[in-house]
Amino acid sequence: METENEQKAANENIESKPDCVELYYNRGDAYTALQQYEKAIADYTKAIELNPDFAVAYNNRGNAYAELQQNEKAIADFNKTIELQPDYAIAYSNRGSAYNDLQQYEKAITDCNKAIVLQPDLAVAYYNHGLIYGNLQQYEKAIADFTKAIELKPEFAVAYNNRGIAYDESQQYEKAIADYTKAIELNPDYEEAYHNRGLAYYNLQQNEKAIADYSKAIELKSDYAEAYHNRGTVYSKLQQYEKAISDYNISIELKPNKTSTYNNRGIVYNSLQQYYKAIADYTKAIELKSDYAEAYNNRGNAYGELQQYEKAMADFNKAIELNSDLVDAYYNRGIAYSSLQQNEKAIADFNKAIELNPNDAYAYINRGIVYSNLQKYKKTIADFTKATELEPDDADAYYNIACLYSSQNKKDKAFEYLGKSFEKGFYDTREDVETDKNLENIKTDKRFKQLLDKYF
Repeated sequence: METENEQKAANENIESKPDCVELYYNRGDAYTALQQYEKAIADYTKAIELNPDFAVAYNNRGNAYAELQQNEKAIADFNKTIELQPDYAIAYSNRGSAYNDLQQYEKAITDCNKAIVLQPDLAVAYYNHGLIYGNLQQYEKAIADFTKAIELKPEFAVAYNNRGIAYDESQQYEKAIADYTKAIELNPDYEEAYHNRGLAYYNLQQNEKAIADYSKAIELKSDYAEAYHNRGTVYSKLQQYEKAISDYNISIELKPNKTSTYNNRGIVYNSLQQYYKAIADYTKAIELKSDYAEAYNNRGNAYGELQQYEKAMADFNKAIELNSDLVDAYYNRGIAYSSLQQNEKAIADFNKAIELNPNDAYAYINRGIVYSNLQKYKKTIADFTKATELEPDDADAYYNIACLYSSQNKKDKAFEYLGKSFEKGFYDTREDVETDKNLENIKTDKRFKQLLDKYF
């Protein structure tokens, strides 16, 4: 409100003093504070016309151009500022920020260093320095710079927020949350800090807190596409699929070209067994980003669920072509080969998935199933046992071992693992177990009914 009053007063004064440089300059500052950058640029330009050596007007116009992401024009203005006033530290810092936005990081670092030499207590120069190192993924250096900026300017909310981001990227989530919380304390309407804290809570699997923060960010900024996207991801994880789809829908409406939102909504549709909708979303993601390996893999998975194996194979092959280290693509292609009874190819893919991720219990389980189909029972037992070591609470692995021992008529072993499976919460129904042909050899044993009566 105060800034609006200043702007109105400047309007009145300019009418009576149309050639007063300071009035245009001051009104430009007022427009900048109101985020009306085009108007600010017009006023700074008028001030410069009246006084071509007005260094600070060039600097402030450069800042306005930077806010509009017109970084080349911003740099031209900062150059002029420095030409007129070579020891103006803030202009070097601002030019460094513009170079950072243009990904010209060496120039950006040089300018921020110069600003710090000229004015060692310039907090914003350390802050911009930290942003550059963050973009270079040199997070320790970024944290050091943000810490120095905060030391010089303890109320520097954006420095806390960005140090939080650096901690987040370093997987130091508790420290990140502390910084986001401080940023919010300093600026209770700081929607980005709420959003970022939500990300940190999500990484700590504190899903309800994550949802609360994303919701607050959306309350503060109703068109916050990223917050809708990320809240949708949490809802998806919690299997609240309708809420997830609703959030992804809004995110897409606000930001129609964000590929990961289509991909993620496709994952939700896949979970709901709405495979054609899933395929449509994955296809849209691929249209927007032709090298999106994960989307090809996910679409292949949906085709596989529809038993359209040729299409599934084509997508898995493309995913692997785009990203030869994509574990899920090898795993899913292995499943498809197994379904087509191409057992050797399936084993090769499960081998590759295990090579890339030796801790993937399901790759061992599914390779074990293929070995069982090939009657290579020792290898089957070895794979199923490895799966139980990796996932001691996975009921499926124990159940599969029980089925295998039953087929070999090793009843004691079969009952041992069947009991473990039920203890771990095997989720099939009693009827499913009673009709499972893999357990035929133990069904007449009284222990079979005793186990079923105990757990079902």
